Amino acid sequence: MVCQLHFCFPLLASRALTSLRTALYQAAHVLMHHGRWSGLRGWAMRIARRSGAKLAKVALARKLAVVLHRMWIDGTEFRWTTSEQAFAPAA
Repeated sequence: MVCQLHFCFPLLASRALTSLRTALYQAAHVLMHHGRWSGLRGWAMRIARRSGAKLAKVALARKLAVVLHRMWIDGTEFRWTTSEQAFAPAA
């Protein structure tokens, strides 16, 4: 099953937000293929192994939108590590 952008992003389906959908998809591509490893990248790679890279990019773009929205509402900062790693004592 192929998940098209307008089905996976129902609130972003208007033409006015096309650039936002594009930016999220491009950010997902960069996160999957370049840069350092993160929990989000591992999550997307597991989806890519199961369902294909395109679907994984769309899923990651949606997850990024949710994370960014939550950061915006809560005023929190992004952490590259999971909560267990973030609070581990330094050796």
